[in-house]
Amino acid sequence: MRSMTAPAKDRAAERPAHPLARELWKLLRNRSEADRRLVYEALQRRLGIGEMTAKREQAAEALRRFVSAQREARSEVAPPSWALGEPSCRRYDQFRSEFEDRAEWPSVQFIRNAFSGSFGAGLEAIGERPVTDVLSRRLTACGKRYTREEVLDVLRAWVEHVDREQGPNAALIQRDYLRWRDDVLRSSTNGPARCPTLPVIHDFIGPWAEVLVALGGQHRSTPGYTPGKPRESELAAGFDFSSAPAPVLRAGATSRRSHSSRSRQEGLIAWLRWVGEQLGTEEAEALTYSRYNRLCASVARVSLVQGHPIRPPTAARFAKCPGIGSWPQAKYLAGLIEEDVLARSHSRVPFSEREVVEALVEAVAALGPGIGRTSYVIWRDQRLAEARGEERIPSDALLRQRLGKGGRGWAAVLSNGLKRAAELGISVAKEQAR
Repeated sequence: MRSMTAPAKDRAAERPAHPLARELWKLLRNRSEADRRLVYEALQRRLGIGEMTAKREQAAEALRRFVSAQREARSEVAPPSWALGEPSCRRYDQFRSEFEDRAEWPSVQFIRNAFSGSFGAGLEAIGERPVTDVLSRRLTACGKRYTREEVLDVLRAWVEHVDREQGPNAALIQRDYLRWRDDVLRSSTNGPARCPTLPVIHDFIGPWAEVLVALGGQHRSTPGYTPGKPRESELAAGFDFSSAPAPVLRAGATSRRSHSSRSRQEGLIAWLRWVGEQLGTEEAEALTYSRYNRLCASVARVSLVQGHPIRPPTAARFAKCPGIGSWPQAKYLAGLIEEDVLARSHSRVPFSEREVVEALVEAVAALGPGIGRTSYVIWRDQRLAEARGEERIPSDALLRQRLGKGGRGWAAVLSNGLKRAAELGISVAKEQAR
């Protein structure tokens, strides 16, 4: 109780609460707001509000009259908006604006200044409500520390709710859990409900993929995806994850940030070498930066279904590793490409404007004028795979950088690119015929 009544700026300097106050708080923490307010107001009347300066007394009297006017107005058939809800700065301002002579009612700023900058402190002074204490609210909201079993029990209750409402194969998605959690907290009638937040779930179980494994719903990570109906386009559908290198890639493994950069390099190269073995020689040689990242997403999904959940490193991690430095260098160290291919990959000859425009025009000729950015990326990956290092094609990022000026998004790239093609004498029909 002490933390509910003491001013916030003095609370840090207080000694530990009296044992009687701690016992009283244990009894009140799970009671309703009305019960806690009843006890508070009884104590406030018992203790009194102490002596006030003339300025504080004037502000307190205005607040008493405002609260009294609120209670009277609520009994009307159509009460004004300032009468609905808790007393606040906004509602007090609305109430004061209805008077022609506002001088008889002190302003909100006057009340704040009278009570050390806090409107809530003024309400506390007249016994209307205690000043909000964030730390005591945290106790009321969270209670004691969660256990792993308690977190799993709540998640199982949510899964049962999803099964009833959407069917046994419905996707288990984080945002749906958060909506369900909000509904439970709002509808709780027997004191505050205990539903862990996503950070708490992560602390006790791990990332969401591991949560699904713990619940036995690893096949429910994507809407419409069931074990009996695998995706037709899964890049990692034929991978054998039981043979994947475990040290840095297993879900749930401890972090290797404290290990040397040499250890991280060896782990990354071992993983990429294994990916190359799963893909085959030709596919591994043609594996581009963007295609590898799409492969990573497929690995995460398929490995869950096979019961060997894996969190593969993104292509950016290879480039950031001090001992590797770039995606082509990673492929070379893993044995996916030869040294001459690496040399061509590292040639720093910039694309000319004509090469950039011709690449876009060729893609438009192959896929149509409504080509999207994703379609261009897939087309580029296929062309590079066919060329096996003998051809250069600008990435979608380079196209946005060189052709996306003066507009926003991929539409500006298409518009500016085709306009520039006409100026350079390059036609879509000519590219298509070639």
